Amino acid sequence: MSWRALPPPPFPPRGAATVVSCSRGIVVWGGGDDTPDYTANYHGDGALFDPEAETWTMIPPAPLLPAYTPGIAVPAGVVFFGGSEVTIERTFEFEPEGRPWVRKSETPRALLLKTDSLTWRELPPCPFDPRNCFYVGNYPTAFAAGDVVYWWGLRGDRTWGWTDSPLVALDVATETWTLPEAQTQARKRAVAVATPAGLAVWGGYRQEGELAHEGELFDPKDRTWRPMAPSPIGIRFDSTGCVASSTLYVLGGETNPDGSARPNARVERVAHCDGAAYDLDRDAWTPIAPAPVPPSGCTAWTGSQVLVTTGGRTLMYDPVTDTWERHATGVPGPVVSWGGRVYGSTNGAEIWGDAQLAVWEPGGVPAPSPPAQPTVTVAVAPGTLERLTATTGAMRFELRDAADAEAATAAMAEARRRVLAIRHPEEPDEAFASYAGAVEERDGVIGFVVDMADAEAYDGVVEAALDAVTGALRDAGVESGALSAG
Repeated sequence: MSWRALPPPPFPPRGAATVVSCSRGIVVWGGGDDTPDYTANYHGDGALFDPEAETWTMIPPAPLLPAYTPGIAVPAGVVFFGGSEVTIERTFEFEPEGRPWVRKSETPRALLLKTDSLTWRELPPCPFDPRNCFYVGNYPTAFAAGDVVYWWGLRGDRTWGWTDSPLVALDVATETWTLPEAQTQARKRAVAVATPAGLAVWGGYRQEGELAHEGELFDPKDRTWRPMAPSPIGIRFDSTGCVASSTLYVLGGETNPDGSARPNARVERVAHCDGAAYDLDRDAWTPIAPAPVPPSGCTAWTGSQVLVTTGGRTLMYDPVTDTWERHATGVPGPVVSWGGRVYGSTNGAEIWGDAQLAVWEPGGVPAPSPPAQPTVTVAVAPGTLERLTATTGAMRFELRDAADAEAATAAMAEARRRVLAIRHPEEPDEAFASYAGAVEERDGVIGFVVDMADAEAYDGVVEAALDAVTGALRDAGVESGALSAG
């Protein structure tokens, strides 16, 4: 299997273009000139790619100039809504003091591209005040149920992106806007995937900075949310995923080494290789084999396998054999499915002009797989958490019976570093631990002592310390041993 280059699109180079799969082919539309911030010159035109004839047809310019605008196919064509400020009709007033211009109102706009005639129709502006309800942010997830289009991930607060009702709906046939039921847990950096049953949202973190508990499903029939069964993989943010018929695949994701939820640019996050398959009909999860490298980036279903473009390579997961293949070539994305095949850009996730489309098809040679990751069999002794909670002023973590003492010692040193990185809930700039002793090996026992006095008085702190240690052992691939509290 490999990527085959296709004819280039008939418009100038640009970034931040929207790519949508529809009944007639693949629409590539909008975006800006190939500059670092894509703000110099926005484009309202685009082109339709016919996958069967492998030809392009230009789309006339739209009434609005979009960038970062999600699109979704409906029976009448493709609906575009949201994105950057160029898709928002704004009114400005002059203010003598302070900034010369201040924004007084803004109205998010929506467009329908009628794919049968390649003509545009402006839809009614969204009536909800974006300052009080949502903000048209970058890259929300769009999905459709018949003529009704839903957008999830529209931001209610301009700083962090929180909203009590992250869904907004537009009925294209009646041209009416509504706000469905609010999600139980507003969250960010979750994986959101459109499924035949509605929208699945999993992972991410809440406004309080905690990892969001499991996942939720939105049913467009009754417009309600219901919880998903607990998953066999740990909660994390920035996972990727796709759906195949009635199965949702959730792959990879990241966590902070100190156990905190909100992404922190100052620390190197832990990327995960594991994943799970969720049966939408049975509300049940099944773990899948870990990928050879952390799966991140664009994901699509080929008709028989899960395709992930990550790090300039292509990962393929076969659910029948529960195995992965890593291929030597890849596309940065985005990728879309059409007619049982996957299409993507060969030169960057947002550059479409002089770059080419490519199609994934049989014939390539898999790249050599990296060495298989060892199976981690370190067990946590019963009562460890309780003993740590009772001795927070002098918690001692001990690892016994490790097969490779040198590797285990290095892993415990990393565990010590992660424990020291845990912040105090009342003083986020300060470490909770006041002291941590050096990692020592005595009579086959590798351990260290840490002073986290009064940690038991704060929810989750002792648990975070234990998770930091077990996570370090897991990430280091320590194959055997027993972890306990000394």
